[in-house]
Amino acid sequence: MDQVVVYTSPTCGYCVQAKVFLKENGVTYVERDVSVDREAQKALQDMGAEGVPVIVVGLEIIRGFDKARLEILFGKLIIECPKCRQKLRLPRNKGTLKVTCKACQEIFKVDSNRL
Repeated sequence: MDQVVVYTSPTCGYCVQAKVFLKENGVTYVERDVSVDREAQKALQDMGAEGVPVIVVGLEIIRGFDKARLEILFGKLIIECPKCRQKLRLPRNKGTLKVTCKACQEIFKVDSNRL
């Protein structure tokens, strides 16, 4: 897995949420506090970011706490029910899953290894 770097500040609530999400999903990361780390401040400016959190995964830069994007990268799959289009979150890499949509009760199968 690519190295994950999280640019934060101690007063940022979204930074806390991002770090909790990463910990809950078993993602190891390096935290860089822009309030005290001049190099981190410079790196943030070079990325064109104006605030925190900024999460860097390899070459990908995620500005803000974008939970849906992080779930795609580290957590769960986000799919749509084929009948009602309700968004559902499923675990990754668990083979073929039998899914029941909570909204419409449609039952369908999803290969969680391929998505």
